[in-house]
Amino acid sequence: MLEPKHFLARTDARKLWRLVAFFMFVEVFLLRIYFLSVLVFLSSYLLSASGLSACTIAHKNERLFTHCLLHSSLNKSVEPATAYFLNTKLRRNVQPGIATLPVAERSLQRFLAPVILYSHNINGGNPNAALVLGDMVFQGKADRVKKAGVLMGVGAGLRDRYFPHARTYFEYGVSAHYAHSPQHKMGIASLSADACFVKSLRNWRYVDLCTRADRIQKDLSDTRIKQHEIRVSKLWNGKFAQSHQFTAGVAVRNADQSVQTQILVEMEMLYSTNRIWSLRIIRGERVPNRLVLTQIVSLSLVELIKQNPFALDLSYSEYSGGGLLGYKRDDSTLSALLSYPVSPQVSLSFGYQFTNSTIDYFDLKTPILALKFQALRF
Repeated sequence: MLEPKHFLARTDARKLWRLVAFFMFVEVFLLRIYFLSVLVFLSSYLLSASGLSACTIAHKNERLFTHCLLHSSLNKSVEPATAYFLNTKLRRNVQPGIATLPVAERSLQRFLAPVILYSHNINGGNPNAALVLGDMVFQGKADRVKKAGVLMGVGAGLRDRYFPHARTYFEYGVSAHYAHSPQHKMGIASLSADACFVKSLRNWRYVDLCTRADRIQKDLSDTRIKQHEIRVSKLWNGKFAQSHQFTAGVAVRNADQSVQTQILVEMEMLYSTNRIWSLRIIRGERVPNRLVLTQIVSLSLVELIKQNPFALDLSYSEYSGGGLLGYKRDDSTLSALLSYPVSPQVSLSFGYQFTNSTIDYFDLKTPILALKFQALRF
């Protein structure tokens, strides 16, 4: 008796199922992005219709954004949907909300996003040059030379915030990224976790107690960083800008088997002319026989042009305390970065970085290039 033959062999059926599952995933991913774009458009429309659109440029700083929304809506008539949106933001930042609207609830968000970037050192290798120290010349191994190229991958994680007591909240997050270089057949994996306990004081004052851990794995290096930090911040209105935020903090940073104390000062100013300026200064203590960050000054400008945020970031940093075979090593780095959206879901960042070292072997000139995708949140 002849057994009926299946139309597809078992291996072919598995391949077909994987293909179908892949296209189903892509379809769901695109649908979620579409609905997310609709929500972003609706929120922007609500703010624009209420005359609050100048605040949207500060959306990456939730406190500054919320402060701007509140003070821009005072003595104004706003739509019920806008009032509900404002109440949600106020409650999330443990500020007094609208009495007739719901209080803040625990919010757990997961996210997923593609990663495309250029790296000048994918494998954590050494410069492709001879190391010259006085009259001594050293040649590095060919298999330890750094490799540059484009990486593609994905990042995923989650973020949670809940409110154990009045005027306090606890927030934590974890994320993982992996980007692969098809050219060099290697990649960069990173993992990070952070947690903050936040206390809101009177008149838009905050105290943040935070801890963070990061790990970056490359083919030839494995970097681990831990940091504990306390920050105090104050938000207010002023005649020079619509909303200000001043932040000061102290951090203890543990990296490369060295412990360092850093001091942070930051000022952000949001203008009603669709512009935000920020100045950030970090000073770090010197660590004997360790190359550590001793100073960084960064200036950022974001301006809304035709409803699109254009960002310019300038940064100057100094590293001191290093040494090699008795020769002192100090590095200074200057970088410039321009970012702008090429679509509602994708922004392009490009720039250049210069590093000048007292040991020429570590001098660096490299472009900065990345495509940033709006994360899919669910």
